[in-house]
Amino acid sequence: MAKKNIVLSVCMTCRDGKESSSDTRGGARLAKKILDDFAHEENLTVRGVDCMSNCKRACAISITAKDCFTYIFGDIDPDRSDHRELLAELLIRYRGKADGFLRRRDRPEFFQSNILGRLPPIDSSSSLITELQR
Repeated sequence: MAKKNIVLSVCMTCRDGKESSSDTRGGARLAKKILDDFAHEENLTVRGVDCMSNCKRACAISITAKDCFTYIFGDIDPDRSDHRELLAELLIRYRGKADGFLRRRDRPEFFQSNILGRLPPIDSSSSLITELQR
């Protein structure tokens, strides 16, 4: 079975309070460090997003894959390598689930408390999804 391609989006405009007039924003610093740390990771696309509208929970990222649940996380510190190490563990666990669904207890502890949203895939047969009728 082929490894699923995961798309990791990073908010490039997040401010983490460590910027000055000559420094790069926290989101852009996080993106650079993720690119460096995950340079040899196969089946991972890292992309920047101009704004993910989670300004009070900077720095923000999301992970998604085709026909899988999408997750949005915040409060990621670009200067903490342990946050990126836990992100690597999260990606392994996400990749191991056919539909990407990870219960709270299945995520690394850091990613249990800083989740901003979990969105179902459009075409999902998950028991978590209920079709509502008019």
